[in-house]
Amino acid sequence: MKDKIKEILYNACDDDRVYKDEIDLLEDVIDSMALIEFISALEDEFGIEISPTEIPLDNLRTVDGITEFVEGKISENE
Repeated sequence: MKDKIKEILYNACDDDRVYKDEIDLLEDVIDSMALIEFISALEDEFGIEISPTEIPLDNLRTVDGITEFVEGKISENE
């Protein structure tokens, strides 16, 4: 799942830095338009619904945090 999330993130941002684990995605990679595209792609790929108010910003700082958030959303739907 982590690799798929990186791929989706790369497609939204077109920035190779998404593959670096130590980078702060919110500070250095994701802009507002890319964030909207990224969240929409996550919803489509994993069959989840994400409300903008439910995303903890700390989870968006790393791919691990995003993966944890998506796994939690998938679990809620099961």
